[in-house]
Amino acid sequence: MIIQTLNGGLFIKNTDESDIKLQVQETGKLQVLETDKLLETYEITPANFVSKQDLNESAAIESPTNVMVYENTPTLLQLPGGATLDLATLARTERLENVVINVKDFGATGDGFSNDTAAIKNAIAYANSKEGSTLFFPHATSYWVDETIYIPSTISVKMDTLILYGGNLNEPCLVIGGPDLVTSNKTYEIRVRRSLRSDWSDENCIGVKAVNLDTSHLRIFESQNFTIGVQTIGVNKGFAYSTITLGRIINNKIALDVTNEGTGWCNDNIFDGGRISVNSTVHKDKSRYGIRVTSKLGYRNNNNIFNKPAVEMGTPTTGESIAILVEYGVLNKFKDVRSEGNNLTIARFTNQSSKNLITVGYSSILTRIEDLSTRGGNTLTNPQIIASGSFKAVYSIPNLHKKVTPYDSVNPTRQHVSGLLGKSNTSKIATKYVANSTIQSDHLEVTNSALGIFVNTENTKEFVVGGERLRGFGGRGIVIGYGEDGSQLLNDFGYVVGLEDMSMNYSTNSGGRYQTGADNERSVYFKLHANVKKIFVGFASGANALKMRSFYLHALFEELPPSVDITPNTNFDERLALTKPTAGTFVQGDFVRNDAPTELGTEGSKYMVTGWTYTVADTWVENRSLTGN
Repeated sequence: MIIQTLNGGLFIKNTDESDIKLQVQETGKLQVLETDKLLETYEITPANFVSKQDLNESAAIESPTNVMVYENTPTLLQLPGGATLDLATLARTERLENVVINVKDFGATGDGFSNDTAAIKNAIAYANSKEGSTLFFPHATSYWVDETIYIPSTISVKMDTLILYGGNLNEPCLVIGGPDLVTSNKTYEIRVRRSLRSDWSDENCIGVKAVNLDTSHLRIFESQNFTIGVQTIGVNKGFAYSTITLGRIINNKIALDVTNEGTGWCNDNIFDGGRISVNSTVHKDKSRYGIRVTSKLGYRNNNNIFNKPAVEMGTPTTGESIAILVEYGVLNKFKDVRSEGNNLTIARFTNQSSKNLITVGYSSILTRIEDLSTRGGNTLTNPQIIASGSFKAVYSIPNLHKKVTPYDSVNPTRQHVSGLLGKSNTSKIATKYVANSTIQSDHLEVTNSALGIFVNTENTKEFVVGGERLRGFGGRGIVIGYGEDGSQLLNDFGYVVGLEDMSMNYSTNSGGRYQTGADNERSVYFKLHANVKKIFVGFASGANALKMRSFYLHALFEELPPSVDITPNTNFDERLALTKPTAGTFVQGDFVRNDAPTELGTEGSKYMVTGWTYTVADTWVENRSLTGN
């Protein structure tokens, strides 16, 4: 539509064949003019309704479409309460039915320190009276607020500049929609930040809380420094069929929280992207989580898809860093997840969560899931390494430091590890103990040596070896191959190959072995040549010491797993020593077998010390066996 003054009157031309509704206010009366879709022009003359002077001073126009205003058009639009608005502002919209409400027209400054709360609320109130309008935050420094901003279900939002929450309460910065109603077919472009970083103690401290969105598009460019960065929640209704596009979701304890309350649900949504991270210096003593699917009353949110989230939450000095936490969820899919700088566990499932699927796009370590649910069926796949099947657990030693026993009091750097063997960097021989090692409170520290197991690989050729190691002290993955006749394979023939980004290089250490090229905490995938019938596989110290907390081996096999051999030790649970232990972690009743008993005592009552039993408070009791001599 074109609005133009013409010959002292107002000239209207319909340019899009839609209905025209013009409301002209004259002293003491209100006149409404309507046209149908066939009428191309309509002219109001001074003789008909209102003088040009009156029109310039007091005109209220509602719902014209495709407005183009010329310089000689009346310039002021009467607003509720006596305020006026420059008509040129309305000219920037395609439709006044979908009018853009600029928060600066209501007094917001956007200078980053003036309090814009009241101005934004006034703009929202006016936008709410124009259902279908869009609240617009034009380019500025930032819009400073000190309390929660509520966006009603009637309007959309577009932010070219962020809202900066400067309040001191644990409350949401921005709430979209509300409980017991549904917000449909709306679009939002959102940017929020908290000026003072949350201490992560209160989950009511939320950047963007979106309630009961339906078939809507929520695009969040930024949400920083809250306890929860973004929360999508169904409260007594559904949050469903919507697309949520994530940008920089940074320095939040929980980046994205997908949840429900009351009889609500959060199903069938698509979450795209997300740079989900915590800076290295932020709350180093606190746990953090990338994506959490949960519930306030136990409903399992389902059938949501999360496309390519990049989760880099950092590893705290205490606590945990989990990329995905599903507490109440079923049939959700996490596709091509990037997990970097997080814990070995990429995802944890609890309660009745089941049938959730995670595929890894890139990971700084070969990750695992922790399925604590009562129903199971949760799956992790890693296309980096898996082409033909699923890897299965073959061997595992958790809490490795609790399996360590000082082996030799004469040489206190030799430790026996139940279920593992030692390998010197300078010898082909496997030993019962790990040389150059010390027992620490929560790990075993190894220098210039290696530890691992023998595995029969006659029918299995693809493996993943891993285990929790301290950051910066991950050591090198090692594989020693043996041929049909049992001899060690001593040349670089390509007997062992690794991934492109973690290759296995031949080394003369241990008489000839393959090892990763640099220290790393990642798990190690490798594939064997057909001529390799047996391997020694494990980890060795590298540029730094190896500090290990657990050990595992997974393999690709159909039915029978490959057999594990810990010869020259005897069995997985046995602890060995040459003298009574003086260090290590023990509980009452633990038995340490004497690995080199000698005959003691006097003629007629000679005996051997077969071992020692731990009682309490570092007290050991000798176990003796009479020899009959």
